[in-house]
Order: sequence, then structure tokens, then C-alpha cells
Amino acid sequence: MAPDFMGLATEYPSFELLWFDIETKTRSLFEELTNPIINNLFDQNEHIKALQREAIVHTELITDLRNTVYNTDKKLDVFE
Repeated sequence: MAPDFMGLATEYPSFELLWFDIETKTRSLFEELTNPIINNLFDQNEHIKALQREAIVHTELITDLRNTVYNTDKKLDVFE
């Protein structure tokens, strides 16, 4: 039987090994809980960047369309 640490009978021969095991399990649990959140953040960041690139392209197209419509050299027909 392993030593009794403050009323906690364990199979660990020392308190340091018990603490190391608890810390390892806690780190593993924390990583398991945070990895999906981090992955979602990276995915959302990629989507945001794609939307920003798309917005830039659309802004340029709108600017070109405005220039075509408003700068017709005082012609009557826009599509001349």
C-alpha cells in the first residue's frame, strides 16, 4: 500500500509523483477543452479574411461602375 497523503491513499510512492500525475491530467483536460475553441477561431479568422478580400473586390467593381456611369462626358446615353 502506498503512503497516505493527508488521508488520501494512493498507488503513488511519493507526493511529487501524485502531483505530477494530477498536473498532467489537468493539462490534458485543458488542452482537450481549448483545442476546439482555438480551431474555430482560426477557421473564423480565415473566413473573415476571405470576406475582406471579397469586399475589396466588390468595392473596386462598384467604383468602376460609378466611374462608368458618372463620367460619361455629358453624353445622353450611358451605354454609348
